[in-house]
Amino acid sequence: MKDYLTGVLGCLDEAWAPRIRKAGFRFTKPSLQIITKPKGGTGCGAFPAGAQAVYCSLNKKITYWVSPDLLRAPGDLVLMLILAHEYGHHVQQLTGMFKARTPYNGKNAARVLDESRRAELQAECLGAAFIGDVWYSLGRSNDDWYYLVRNSGSGSFLSAFGLKDQGEVTHGLRANVGYWLERGYNGESAAACNTWKAPKSKVS
Repeated sequence: MKDYLTGVLGCLDEAWAPRIRKAGFRFTKPSLQIITKPKGGTGCGAFPAGAQAVYCSLNKKITYWVSPDLLRAPGDLVLMLILAHEYGHHVQQLTGMFKARTPYNGKNAARVLDESRRAELQAECLGAAFIGDVWYSLGRSNDDWYYLVRNSGSGSFLSAFGLKDQGEVTHGLRANVGYWLERGYNGESAAACNTWKAPKSKVS
């Protein structure tokens, strides 16, 4: 599994580097840490409860928990999509989107949660855009992708595979996760993933 995830990370670097540079930003690779227990530091604090993987913008590191459930059913598309989602957060970091988000001040919880969902749904879309772009090189049928989307949703995608649910309040409704996965997959481009301009109904 480590070899597989490392290989996918290399593909993500190769796919995103020219696009980031073309957009006028400096590209740097994220690092990948694979853990077998959901504990320890990530660079942004302790590994969060309920997460399968997490990206830290402070050290540009993806920490990926290879849980027992994931080992029992290591569907490669599930592994790829989780990693591609976290890489989407790296893209957000490189392009300044993380810095532009509103810090919590004790009074603006609704706005902060709205921005959290927009960021998470965009990361879903960016991950799906990568998968859509490389899909025909994977030798998979369209049914494999549709199965992934049918079981998607703010952690319900993960829980369908026995993994942890991260919650709709910060990651979006199941239907909206599926919507942004499809947009990214079909668009094969970050241009399909502007959740920041989307109506609230698509980022709830």
